[in-house]
Amino acid sequence: MSTDLTNIQNLGSALAASATRLQSTDGDGDPFLKLAKSGDWIYGADEIEVQEKSQWLVNPHTLSEGFVNWGDGELLGEEMGLMTGDPIVSHSLPVIAGSKRGWEKQLGLQLYCMTGEDKGTQVLYKTASKGGIKAARALIAAIVSQINSDPTQISPVITLDVDSYKHKQYGKIYTPELNIVNFVSGMPTAAPAAPETAAIAAPEVVVEEVSTDEAPAKRRRRPVAS
Repeated sequence: MSTDLTNIQNLGSALAASATRLQSTDGDGDPFLKLAKSGDWIYGADEIEVQEKSQWLVNPHTLSEGFVNWGDGELLGEEMGLMTGDPIVSHSLPVIAGSKRGWEKQLGLQLYCMTGEDKGTQVLYKTASKGGIKAARALIAAIVSQINSDPTQISPVITLDVDSYKHKQYGKIYTPELNIVNFVSGMPTAAPAAPETAAIAAPEVVVEEVSTDEAPAKRRRRPVAS
């Protein structure tokens, strides 16, 4: 890990500008993290359940935003870019036949597990849901605030928690909670010179392939010992 004050300040400015755009990068080969309808955080093709209260480091350099387009359970298109780059504008995206809701806002971030049975696991979280966008926006705002107050410690360590509300039509709906435990000094480099020594790699845009095979049973986890 390294700390460069100029890069950190540039990151803060870019994230602050991006947060303003949120009013309405994937890690190559990283398993996808998601909040299941059951209220469980799971990741990967095997739908491994995240250990409760495990701590995950967020790489600020991998914060990304863009748009996703879904058909009837099928991913039709996805355009994502780093928040430190130029924003993607929705009106520049093509009209796609079979789209159900058109292009929807999507945010993404890369996480690295620091504690528990998943320690050392790196995952990618992308969300277009209202609850997910809200949680990601709050995380981004906290990072911007931390950059302004202490630019030497800007990488948040979080726990993956869950909230819920009652929907009149669909019943109990679970929403993600990205709760910050603390900030750590230093930060993962955006472009590691030696991949074998880098804990977190720079993101690239990829599209997840969805299997039609029956999903295996999730692995249940005990909470991390305090």
